[in-house]
Amino acid sequence: MINLTTAKVTHIQFYNHSHENQIGENEYENVEEYSANIIVNDEFVIQLSGKVGEAHRPSVPSSTECYWINEDLQDEMAESDDLDTSDLVNFLDRVGVVNSFKFLEENGEAM
Repeated sequence: MINLTTAKVTHIQFYNHSHENQIGENEYENVEEYSANIIVNDEFVIQLSGKVGEAHRPSVPSSTECYWINEDLQDEMAESDDLDTSDLVNFLDRVGVVNSFKFLEENGEAM
């Protein structure tokens, strides 16, 4: 298990899922949605997602959903009873990662 108090972000992969919703006969609204993979120590992934003004809670997916290099470590982090959302939020705050469309678009590698 990785100690998040000393871990670092090594990559940010940004996915822009923006689209238009039709809200009237000739009216559309642009919905800026996103997801991002935050790679920690080049070893495991934390996922972020949301839309402008509404960030979802960070999560650690199982390796069947996503992993970086080490499937076993990804599963260990995903299944850990010692790791909860507040730990992820505290880690992201410490390293300066903001769960927002603008920050991730500006600081991530577009995928």
